[in-house]
Amino acid sequence: MELMKALTEELPVESVYLGCRAVSIVLDPLTSNPLLQLHDGTLIKAKIVIGCDGVNSIISKFVGVNSPKLFSRCATRGFTYYEVAHSFGDKFRFYSSNDVTLGQLPVTDKLVYWFLTRVLTSQDLSDAKKDPTYITKASLEAIKGFPEEIVELVKNTEPKALYLTELRYRAPWDLVRAKFRKGTVVVAGDAMHAMCPFISQGGGASLEDAVVLARCLSEKLKQATEGGGNRLVEEALDEYVRERRMRVFWLSLQTYFMGLAQDNTSKVKKALGIAGLILVFGDQRSHTDYDCGRL
Repeated sequence: MELMKALTEELPVESVYLGCRAVSIVLDPLTSNPLLQLHDGTLIKAKIVIGCDGVNSIISKFVGVNSPKLFSRCATRGFTYYEVAHSFGDKFRFYSSNDVTLGQLPVTDKLVYWFLTRVLTSQDLSDAKKDPTYITKASLEAIKGFPEEIVELVKNTEPKALYLTELRYRAPWDLVRAKFRKGTVVVAGDAMHAMCPFISQGGGASLEDAVVLARCLSEKLKQATEGGGNRLVEEALDEYVRERRMRVFWLSLQTYFMGLAQDNTSKVKKALGIAGLILVFGDQRSHTDYDCGRL
């Protein structure tokens, strides 16, 4: 929220409205401009809509992106506060045993962020996923045999700082043929390319989206004084989609293979994931060298 506040302070008053959720979108039959309906009944007549509304995006459904798929694992995230400075230092640590992986990253000398992934169960898809007691119990059950300091880390997490989510992703092959634009409506971030967190590129890819989209719109809208506003916007959005499509495809494919390689429920899937990483992604860090260009 502090980051959002800092960003909005640089914009004109009433440029940003928080707490809004789109429930439907259509194109005006007369102007072809998008019409957004919010959860409170408000109707917004827009010139451009950029859907960054997450993995369950209303906007992505409108433009024709396939629904995200459910992965076979879930993720628990938490923040643990220590009254006295912890002993973890400032290094990221990673632990793995059987079907469980846990990462731990100190934020300050008294605050530690951690995440845990494990096999998804039916309870994880029920209302239990919102119950801190269940989340703690399931997490502690999953990390039996882990170092005692890690068990204490999870056990001492405040209930309000615990989050359990199922992992969903957009299949790489869907991204190749998806139509990410319809009229002057386009998608970005998870609404465009939701992926599991195995290579830690989802957030970075979303920032790349923002840079590329802003650049494409800026270059085209400089010509708007000559008329053809909607046409220029659509051309800009098409350029953005062309530039981003294969980048997010390769990221999604690498993430998909990485997920399969961690799937101990099927030897075939695991072998396919490992083979894919070796044959297609010999240098598994190459994605970090990508340059999306300047604004």
